Amino acid sequence: MVKWGLTGGMFVGLFMAILGFYQYSSSGLEVSRIDLKPGVVNRGTILLDPQMNPLRALVSTGFINNSTSMHVTHYDYRVTVTDQNGVVLLEEANSHFESRKETPSLNQRRMIKRINHVLDSWEVSRPDTYLWTVEIKKRKASIESAALTVRQNVMTSFPASVKLGAVLMIVCFGLLIITGKARKTR
Repeated sequence: MVKWGLTGGMFVGLFMAILGFYQYSSSGLEVSRIDLKPGVVNRGTILLDPQMNPLRALVSTGFINNSTSMHVTHYDYRVTVTDQNGVVLLEEANSHFESRKETPSLNQRRMIKRINHVLDSWEVSRPDTYLWTVEIKKRKASIESAALTVRQNVMTSFPASVKLGAVLMIVCFGLLIITGKARKTR
């Protein structure tokens, strides 16, 4: 009976952590959503105001895996937001990497996968037009869609439910191992 309670506690902790991350990534209000062209440098402007602080950008992609490899980098992305004087407010670059235990089937490779990359938050000091640049370079994927979303008045740190959920999972897992070892020694 204890085993089921601890397993349930682990699932509750996992749910709390996932819910907290969702709250963090979707917090605030959407200011703008801009469709992007993969493979080229996308540039544009956006009107921002200090009343919108803190701000967050998200890069959303839809892609098809073109690789049979078990470890593959699908694409790289770079996002930069600057003011009119060229002062960098946000600069982030990363890759979308996937590692699997088995080779994907043809049907799995043909499915469009959708990913949201949650970037750091930043603030603006005055109402102005700000410049953004986004580049998405394909590596082993066909990028079907891409977008940049800017959100205002976002959370700048994870809610307590993420930390509490992680602690609950770790404690329950530890107790599950301890009680399992105690049963074996009897």
